[in-house]
Amino acid sequence: MKRIPQSAVPTVVAVAGAALLLALGPSAAAARTAPAAIPPPAADTGAADAFRASPYVPMGSWIYPILDHWIAAGRLDRLSPYVQPYRRMEVARALLALEDRDLEPYEKRWLARLERAFARELEVLRGRRREAAYATVRAAAGASNWTQTSRDPLRPALHGPFAKDRVLEHASVGVDGQAGVVAGAIRVSRDGIYRHDAGYPGGRVVSKRNFPLLDEAGFRFPDAYAELQTRYARLFVGRMDRNWGPPRTDGFLLSDYAYSWDQIGWRIGSDRIFLTGLLTSLGDFPGDTTRYLAVHRLEWRARDNLMLAFSESDIQGGPGASLDWRILNPVALWETSTAQTGRGDEAHNHLAQADAWWRPDRRLVLSGSLIADNSTAPGTTDASCCGIGGTLQVQLPDLAHGWSLRLQGTALQSLVYRTSRNPWERYTVNGVGLGWDKSDLRLATIEATWLGAPGLVLRPRLDIQQKGESDMHAPLSPPADSLPGYPRILLGQAETTIRPAVAGRWHRELGHGWDVDMDWDVGVSFIRDYAHQAGVDATALVGRFRVLLRTPRFLLPLD
Repeated sequence: MKRIPQSAVPTVVAVAGAALLLALGPSAAAARTAPAAIPPPAADTGAADAFRASPYVPMGSWIYPILDHWIAAGRLDRLSPYVQPYRRMEVARALLALEDRDLEPYEKRWLARLERAFARELEVLRGRRREAAYATVRAAAGASNWTQTSRDPLRPALHGPFAKDRVLEHASVGVDGQAGVVAGAIRVSRDGIYRHDAGYPGGRVVSKRNFPLLDEAGFRFPDAYAELQTRYARLFVGRMDRNWGPPRTDGFLLSDYAYSWDQIGWRIGSDRIFLTGLLTSLGDFPGDTTRYLAVHRLEWRARDNLMLAFSESDIQGGPGASLDWRILNPVALWETSTAQTGRGDEAHNHLAQADAWWRPDRRLVLSGSLIADNSTAPGTTDASCCGIGGTLQVQLPDLAHGWSLRLQGTALQSLVYRTSRNPWERYTVNGVGLGWDKSDLRLATIEATWLGAPGLVLRPRLDIQQKGESDMHAPLSPPADSLPGYPRILLGQAETTIRPAVAGRWHRELGHGWDVDMDWDVGVSFIRDYAHQAGVDATALVGRFRVLLRTPRFLLPLD
């Protein structure tokens, strides 16, 4: 079988990106979109029903907290509660549906703000603007202050080079747009965290570049993609942050905790039921060792208030290994990963996830996810070792005056994400988890959310985490015959962290399309048996604060 080189996916990404720019055509004079009041809906319902391609709203946008609230409260039933990001047209269509809902006064103020942000898409859906090819350009600049530079506040770096208080710069510029059935985006970002992330060797998310004045710049492309979109099918090439998990929770199989990576993705189906997946060559091992990842998800909105889903993923590869094309088939993937392949070191590490989301009442949402990690131990011919985990979430979305409450419990056994066979089977990219970046834990969370003022989100929160010594990033090497009795959870000396905190966000419009975006997560960590050392306790202020100034979205008409 012909081997796919490590550079195959990035090369395809570069070609697709260039093709998108050519499709969008030459630059036109920049014309700023004015945040004018949105006219009343037109009688042309055909414009609202027609499918239109559009770029995605990046993960981490200020719009997601209120969308999560409206989904949980039953105001929106066409957006998936588990699969993000959303396309701009999907959000605009959801906003149109909200105009017929009985909203609270604070929700109407939020809706007015989102209508200004999605003015162009709403005018197209209402038939008041001709659909035409376009691109938009937007830039941002600001800074963030970190008490330490581990992005997981429940695993703070209290000693060493990452324990320093730092002020880190941020600057970015992005272009997104649409032409016919093709949508895409490209965004370049310089951020100090790319040089000081505690989860990476030496703190470097990106390697040093041998260019004048850029050696320490710490810049990368978080978004660089083109997607062919139709009503019932999509084909994606490039990179973009994704999350397949419950609200405010990293997905077990796919999350945005690891920085975006190049992939080929696809989706078939409707808003009610769809099958989606992606394939990538991770390219993070030296020499001729190759690693391939395939992920699939089948999601079914059985009713407006009930969602069921099943996902699976497979890491496959080895020294000089070629892609086993069977991992692209969702039906054959499980059989492929649990059977003896007869290819020596070409091993599979298979994981599966089941999700359920149910809203029995407008004031109650129950959701949960279960993960099973199935790997083959050395000296065996079947999957004799596995780890399981799960999370259960209770949401009370409509308590009073913009308040909601979330209760969540999570447990992951010590063998989740780990493998005893080959290092290239680890469920990581560049050493960081593709889903969660930790296992062997119990975690309880209680979080309140206040959305009473448009653009302002307040989240007081309490986390209690017990973490065992099992490290998903380290080799697992007990004897094969001991694996069935291997400690399942809280291996060794457990570390206990109690962290009360206040997180939040404030998006303020300055007029003429300019805005300021501030977000923070500040708390005090009380840690018992820190770093798994019995009797060693620690107390520390752990948090971050970021402020960004964003320009208007400059519209470039291309037709």
